[in-house]
Amino acid sequence: MLIIAGFIILLFYRISKIKYKHRMMIIKYIIISLVISLVSLWFLQKEIFLHNGLDGTIGTDAYRYWVILKYAVTYKLSIKEFNDYIIFLGYPNIKFFFIFEYLVLITSVIKTPVILKICNIVLVQNIIVLVYLYIRSIDINLNKKYIKFILLLICTNGGLILTSIRVFKDIILLYILFESLYSLQIFFKKRSVIALITYFILAYFSNYIRPKSIYIYLFIFLVQIIIIKFSIMKSKKLKQKLVGILFIILISCIALYRIPFISELLNKTQEIAINDATNEISEGYGGYLSENTYILNNNNIFFRFGIGTLRTIFFPTPFKTLFTPVGYNVSFFEGITGRVLELMWQFVYPVSLIIFIYYILFYFSENDYKYIPYILFCLIQVLTYSFMYFGGAQLRWKLPYIILFIIFWGKCNQYFNRKDKILIFMINIVYFLGTYLWGVSYLL
Repeated sequence: MLIIAGFIILLFYRISKIKYKHRMMIIKYIIISLVISLVSLWFLQKEIFLHNGLDGTIGTDAYRYWVILKYAVTYKLSIKEFNDYIIFLGYPNIKFFFIFEYLVLITSVIKTPVILKICNIVLVQNIIVLVYLYIRSIDINLNKKYIKFILLLICTNGGLILTSIRVFKDIILLYILFESLYSLQIFFKKRSVIALITYFILAYFSNYIRPKSIYIYLFIFLVQIIIIKFSIMKSKKLKQKLVGILFIILISCIALYRIPFISELLNKTQEIAINDATNEISEGYGGYLSENTYILNNNNIFFRFGIGTLRTIFFPTPFKTLFTPVGYNVSFFEGITGRVLELMWQFVYPVSLIIFIYYILFYFSENDYKYIPYILFCLIQVLTYSFMYFGGAQLRWKLPYIILFIIFWGKCNQYFNRKDKILIFMINIVYFLGTYLWGVSYLL
């Protein structure tokens, strides 16, 4: 329990540094998040054991990860022995994830997947506080009621809760992302060397959870320097704004092209996508059979990329979840608990997406430019999953940008007028009708 206790202490330390009025608000939303998460965990674990056990996991990658961790705990491997074992099994690129989870287990009295899930839940509470601190570091004058709205949507987000009660690496990655973004803000505001060191340490660790991600963090650091240090985006003249935006886009394209991970994906897209889609078809995975068969018959890489981008950004929708029977996914078990949590975020996600796009097009201002590194991180993730698997429709991959959309949803409340709200409502009606028809055809 030492690792979990450490994160709890860090959580309380950060809360203690927040002003009293906001501190009580944060505590209230953390309690809400904890209650929902722990109740969901109890119901999901009960369903898993009633279904088939799977050692307390939902199956798929979570089960494979747990089997490796269980072996290490059973034979009491040292950290070095465990590291060698991970490399032997062919997982050197995500060894930090395994070592972190292993440390959680060996420092706990109860060595079960439930402990790892509780650790994830504690990390989520830290993420909530970090999101608050990150917003305040950029928008110090943002009204308290809008912050309340943002925190409420995050702490009740079904996708975040469902991911936390599975044994996956996505919660750790999300924590690293917000810890890094906040550290970067602190560095540029206070010239804190500790914050800068923290940023690069986290970037290094992320590289051994998601391969090559250190290049993305270096890219974000460069963009932050361009925005803040050189103040390119602060001009009020439209032409200079456009020049600044085009310059950042140019730098982004060059950086993306030079990142080895992206280059590998560009060179091996068809091979990777075909192999993964073929595996999904052979396993009958997730109802993607008709979609992947349809896409595999088209050899145009741009067509595949286009479909992948649509899937990554706009899907899945609640209609597929509603139409698919519980247990239809043969590769993992989600249960009724997982289905309810999926629906909780799937009805919120499209609305937040439409509002985000609308805000960027019509209300994006000088005060919002400090969010560009975060936006670019999400853009890189969208591009990555658009090349892989013909797009990433899994909710756990969308966590970074659903939180981004929610932040801007909260910000928009201080700008949108009645006309804007009616227009957004109509766009959402069209969106839901369109995805309903797509959902019926099982092409999601």
